[in-house]
Amino acid sequence: MPAFLRRFAPLCALTLTVLAVGFFTLSSRLPAQTAPAKPPVSAVAPPVKAVKSPYSARKICDLPDTRIDESSGIAASRRYPGCLWTHNDSGDDARLFLLDAQGKTLSEVNVQGAEARDWEDMAVAGEGKDAWVYAGDIGDNAAVHPAIVIYRFREPQIDLANAPAKLPVTCETMMLTFPDGAHNAETLMAAPNGQLLIVTKSLDETAVYQTPKPFKAGGKQEMEKLGTIDIPVGFRKGLTTGGDISPDGKQLTIITYVQAHQWDLSGWKKDGSPQWNQICGQKALVWDLPKSKQMEAICYGIDGKKMFSISEQLPSPLFEYTPNTEAP
Repeated sequence: MPAFLRRFAPLCALTLTVLAVGFFTLSSRLPAQTAPAKPPVSAVAPPVKAVKSPYSARKICDLPDTRIDESSGIAASRRYPGCLWTHNDSGDDARLFLLDAQGKTLSEVNVQGAEARDWEDMAVAGEGKDAWVYAGDIGDNAAVHPAIVIYRFREPQIDLANAPAKLPVTCETMMLTFPDGAHNAETLMAAPNGQLLIVTKSLDETAVYQTPKPFKAGGKQEMEKLGTIDIPVGFRKGLTTGGDISPDGKQLTIITYVQAHQWDLSGWKKDGSPQWNQICGQKALVWDLPKSKQMEAICYGIDGKKMFSISEQLPSPLFEYTPNTEAP
């Protein structure tokens, strides 16, 4: 036997002995026969399968403004019918862009005093010059932030024929906390009375939270958990990325990367207040969205009928959805 083998022979023998003892000990603790494990019974009913889309979708354009490279939120302007607001994901300044009906940027609006840590969605609620724009700093991929922040400002007065390249606006701020610890979220919706709805983004469960009171500048609220909604399992279908409530309050839509989930809210009011908890107990109408890299946001048009969505990529494709004449 070569010298180097003789040198390591005792160590090899000891190693083999330890492995043999470990294997014998482990095997002796196993039952003689192991029955195959039964899959756990799900306590949640499977979501409705996708149906033919109740909308006809068309691509309006790829946004020509290269500053909009990670569009993560979209909302229809109330003060300027036909125009849309959008903003980028994390890494950008605290700013939004006002787009015309063809996707051309009319103005960049800089939100003074705001921080864009991880803006993930936005909403517009109200009417005309009294409408509020809400920007949600609600993203938290690691679920470590003790609070999230909502910024809002009145839709500014803009001469669309001579819109300024940049426009500063002052904002109000409100902090929100979840009652059960930090969550990641990419869906923010608002009611005309200033009450907010937030939907979490998670593969475990999709939870719905609301603010118990309307928005209050400088305030802090702990949200109420309304329940969970049925979303398919999987990365593309199972992670929510945006949502909106129609201006008339009759419909609510939440999207994932590839599908839309829509609820009919007609009659869901009590004493004039929306009963959003209803979406946690009723099936949604589900349909596939147009193919895109990463569909991140959706909104209703000011008429409450058309819808618009946008994908997070460069250039960002902007889609329009017109209701079909026939129900799916």
